[in-house]
Amino acid sequence: EGAGIRVKVEREARIVVGAAAADRAGELAEELAAAAGEPSFFVASAAAWRRRWGDAFLSLSDDRLQAMWARSVYYLFCSLAPTGAPSAPMGWTGLGWHFGFPQDVSYLHPALLRLGHTDLAKGIVEFYRSRLDDMTAMTSRLYGGRGAMWAWEFPIGRGGGALAHGAPNVYQFEIHNAAYPARMALETARTLKDEKWTAEVAAPVVRASAEFYESHLTRGDDGRWSLAVTPSMSQDEYGQADGRNYLCALYSARYAFAAACELGMEEFRRYLDDGLAFDRLADGERGVYRPAETARDGWFGGEKHPVQLNPLTFLPWPTLNGYERRAYDRRYEICGPAARRDFRGWTLMANALASSHLGEAEELMRELDMAFDPDYTDPERLEFYESSFCPGSAYYVTSHGLFLQALNDAFVCDVFGRTELEKAVPKALKGSRYEGLRTADGRRHSGTV
Repeated sequence: EGAGIRVKVEREARIVVGAAAADRAGELAEELAAAAGEPSFFVASAAAWRRRWGDAFLSLSDDRLQAMWARSVYYLFCSLAPTGAPSAPMGWTGLGWHFGFPQDVSYLHPALLRLGHTDLAKGIVEFYRSRLDDMTAMTSRLYGGRGAMWAWEFPIGRGGGALAHGAPNVYQFEIHNAAYPARMALETARTLKDEKWTAEVAAPVVRASAEFYESHLTRGDDGRWSLAVTPSMSQDEYGQADGRNYLCALYSARYAFAAACELGMEEFRRYLDDGLAFDRLADGERGVYRPAETARDGWFGGEKHPVQLNPLTFLPWPTLNGYERRAYDRRYEICGPAARRDFRGWTLMANALASSHLGEAEELMRELDMAFDPDYTDPERLEFYESSFCPGSAYYVTSHGLFLQALNDAFVCDVFGRTELEKAVPKALKGSRYEGLRTADGRRHSGTV
């Protein structure tokens, strides 16, 4: 009725609601039919949940963080399955966006690996591999060249027809997006150590990402490689379309080339050796990179998301230069006046993840405290809103994935190729325990701080 469904029960009823990926529809129907008259179904379901949760967990001394950590893990489980398409940024609620974004899915993926849910992480990569032919066909039609400019909002169906009749907005052409399937493929391959799976599933995904960027590079007089393609858009959605040398895209190209080299595709190493055109983005006055070579005047303080933090967050890089380190120090100024707290989208959680990966424990705690501000979460502290200035808005599984990463990696982190334990655990979390957190070398780590 209007906003929902009303069920009237005169005596007693058992109501069972189920959801599953499309390729499990038959299985779901059988389970629901069994549940209608079989109490043991609920016992079996509880046991299945215990198996899914597994043996990795955090036991935190802060009740707020503990509750939100558990809810965040639950939201991930409700948004993914070992087969089928990953969910949209708001899970399967149908709110806001209705299709999955590779970028947003990649914000969940590292948390799955850290907690040992390799079947879910593997299933994500296998889904993108299953759509590779469609993506290369779409890319060839839009841009020419080789590789895959992976769709921003991922089509449910097959056939390579994505964006064949235009796009609803310029954000469909965010070219930094091509790196995220590559990162998920590489990190899953590192964890599985299955040569056959890597060759058949991970490597083609990584190659397609690297080939897309390679197809649109030009070498300048300084020997550096520039990246420009039309149509295109930046991760900074307040920037300009069809720009040149988007900072986010240069980071993505660099990561894709490095991932390809790690999987034995040495033909891409020349771009890493020569270098990409980061120098053209250097803002000497502010000491940070501009979001694009063609960035508009007055860009500083007007970005939606802190693109400059990508080497610390979404595309981890083992070393930072001075521009990137200062970007972390000025992260609140980049996206607005430092005193302002109207965080857009997942920006606050990106800041928290950067603090975690940099080992800035007390900064991480400050940002986690800010996440419980009434403008960023609901009164019962069950979810994070889409943005801190949109009370009552849809929650983003994306933000919960970043929250999980920030907390998990504060205790156990190997995103920069070396295992670091308890590198960003704040003083306020003294007495907390971590159990069974995984690293790519196959080890499980446990301890009490």
